[in-house]
Amino acid sequence: VDILGMDGYNWDITSEIAQARKTAWIVPWRSFEQIFQNIYQELKQIAPDKPIIVFETASVDREGGKKSLWIKEALQTAKNWNLTGIIWFQINKEEDWRIH
Repeated sequence: VDILGMDGYNWDITSEIAQARKTAWIVPWRSFEQIFQNIYQELKQIAPDKPIIVFETASVDREGGKKSLWIKEALQTAKNWNLTGIIWFQINKEEDWRIH
């Protein structure tokens, strides 16, 4: 293995959204660090010298402007962790993940 990777999303599914979608799946707003911290630490423990890339990530924007702050904080965390790269899931699918 030459590169390690991880993926994760900031869904921000409230009870109101879950009820409207007729699902029981509730996921609170989470920062990039909250989403990736455990797997990042595990990967660093397994192979401390291997590069780590976030192969897929994105955030919803429930309250205009929060997505841009999420991205800014994500980039700072990526820098602090010395990540090799981040790939953004740029699509309007089950959520509008795109950066506008």
